[in-house]
Amino acid sequence: MKSYGSHNQTAIRFLLPTALSLGKNETGNQSVSAQTVGNLLLLNSSRLLHVNESNRTTNVSLNLRSPVGPTAEVTQTIVKSLNKPSLPFSNSWLSSGSARKTMGRQQGRKRRRRCRHVLVNSQGGVGSSAFMDLLKSSHVAINSPEDADGFKHKSSDQFRHTQDEIGLRGLDCASKAMIIVGDPLHSIESVHRRYSVDHLNKWRDIAHRSPYPEGTRLSDVWAEIARARQDTTGVSNYITSWMRATRERNWPELRLVTTRSLYEHAVDHAKYLGVGDHMLKPFRALAYRPQPFKTSAPPLVQEIFKPIRLQINKLEAETSSSP
Repeated sequence: MKSYGSHNQTAIRFLLPTALSLGKNETGNQSVSAQTVGNLLLLNSSRLLHVNESNRTTNVSLNLRSPVGPTAEVTQTIVKSLNKPSLPFSNSWLSSGSARKTMGRQQGRKRRRRCRHVLVNSQGGVGSSAFMDLLKSSHVAINSPEDADGFKHKSSDQFRHTQDEIGLRGLDCASKAMIIVGDPLHSIESVHRRYSVDHLNKWRDIAHRSPYPEGTRLSDVWAEIARARQDTTGVSNYITSWMRATRERNWPELRLVTTRSLYEHAVDHAKYLGVGDHMLKPFRALAYRPQPFKTSAPPLVQEIFKPIRLQINKLEAETSSSP
């Protein structure tokens, strides 16, 4: 806004009571509010103000050039026009649907800006740790790659969320998330080999099942699944929960990828999560080099996991061609 200097600020202070006195009707009642007149005098720095009220234009002329002292011409025509009943300009605008939508979008952006973190979540046994370590070294605010905060392997049902944020308790909130999934049979064997039943029991908690006892062998896990004729580990619950979340509208940005997509499009995923262009070099060096895998699961167990594996294969075909 253009500034008139101290002399013209004095002029405006002088004009305000003059305009208010002219704004009184024949009975002496104040028919033009101080707020309305004040807005007319102070709203715009130009000498001619145009204020639209209910499809009516009101002109206010200000003479601020007097070398002797501040004077003003607020014509009686203007005052009569102002005295006509009309809805306040600001209230009529705020009552419109477009105004409410605009304010809602602005509030949503403010909430997203308040969430400094992004969530990286995986089922386990899908190669997410190396990618998360690179994110952390690139100064992206993420949850713990070692799952020290407990957010890395949770299902979607275990998070508080709105369309603007995902709650992370001590980390405040996340503005977006990337979820990495893969072959459930490979994951079961990978996490059992490295962590025994510790990771398996995180999935069991998702499925509301009691934890596996210490010392449970992989063959015992397969045998239980075969007897139940369904996945009893909980990994299927994890995968389907996030697939469902990506179709729901009450989440912020979610990106569901497979291990292959994670490494084939590492640069794109890194940029999505907030890595700056000058920090992308390590991500360009990543490559998808899967090791040969042959599951030890019995044929019946493989058949039980066939539907969820087909969904993973479909997702992989989609996300590998375009991130």
